[in-house]
Amino acid sequence: MVTSLGRLARIAYMTLLLRHNLSMLNMAESESNVEQRYAIKFMFKEGESASNVYIRLNKVYGEHCMSCARVFEWFKRFKTGRTSIDNEPRSGRPSTAVNEQTIAQVDKLIRGDRRLRVKDIMTAVNIGAHAADEIIHERLRFNKVCARWVPHHLTDDNKEMRLSICQDLFERYDKEGEQFLRRIITGDEIWVHQFEPENKQQSLQWRHVKSPPPRKFKAVPSMKKVMATVFWDASGVLLIDHLPNGQTINADRYIATLKKLKRNIRRKRPGLRDDQVLLLHDNARSHSALRTQEAIQKLGWTTLPHPPYSPDLAPSDFHLFGMMKKGLKGNHYASIIDVQRAAQSWLRQMPTEFYERGIWCHAGRNALLLKETMSKNRGHIGTHF
Repeated sequence: MVTSLGRLARIAYMTLLLRHNLSMLNMAESESNVEQRYAIKFMFKEGESASNVYIRLNKVYGEHCMSCARVFEWFKRFKTGRTSIDNEPRSGRPSTAVNEQTIAQVDKLIRGDRRLRVKDIMTAVNIGAHAADEIIHERLRFNKVCARWVPHHLTDDNKEMRLSICQDLFERYDKEGEQFLRRIITGDEIWVHQFEPENKQQSLQWRHVKSPPPRKFKAVPSMKKVMATVFWDASGVLLIDHLPNGQTINADRYIATLKKLKRNIRRKRPGLRDDQVLLLHDNARSHSALRTQEAIQKLGWTTLPHPPYSPDLAPSDFHLFGMMKKGLKGNHYASIIDVQRAAQSWLRQMPTEFYERGIWCHAGRNALLLKETMSKNRGHIGTHF
């Protein structure tokens, strides 16, 4: 009898301790979010841009920093006249299935099997879909993501070079500030198809319970396509150059494109001198050829180093081209001329904030890579993005 009472007392004590720890964790996260909202509001009133606010928050709060999307959302709220930093009140009755015991069970299940389906979690814990969604995403803050494709297995030398370049670039930004980022002009090539099928996410549609299921026939990208070279900076697009049919990108062709870019810089950015231009492009053969490097020196520009096999650090790859292809998918264009006009129209209609965010995120990714590398101590840094 005494032994049973002792066990019950220990169980009760552990339960209380678990509840206290969970409540303290939620309270700490809540306080951190409130602090960051006050900081966003303060920097907004100072006149800071949303992109710069995110970079400064990330530098202070690190892994506890709000996501870029959340920072831009709160910045937009304050810009539209909102003054309160509190969340909007929610309607509906409270969920009885969401409690400390259920949260602990779900956390244990997910940590035991990272590929567990939500349906399996609901069955194991005996909760509904709404409660499972609240526990997993809001309380435990788990997100199910696919493994990131890594284009190349980095050698130790590649990793050292990647780390060194990121550190140099971030030190320059830390020293020169926003003006360093506004001097960066980046660009790359992309194939644009006359027709590219939309993905499953884009084909979602509402369906009534009595409606037949929608059908979608398999489609592949068209054979007809055109290569576009796009150069842009934090203020917008500077040059869209289409490769004529039958030609390939080589050093001579790329040099001719750079000369067009110089004329456009003088016309669109008259305050930017040649010796202030910081050209950021990847290490493709046409970009890194000796003739290309000599031509860039004659233009008076400075080339920023780019680590090998690192599309995650190329703004055109991680920010611009993915969104551009998404905007053009699912459309049938009658000719290559129509494809070129559609690409130009999409690029020019995007707001300045879109391009600014791409350049600012380049600095943020360098900072995150440095932090991840230091914490992992020479881990495979190519898999962190």
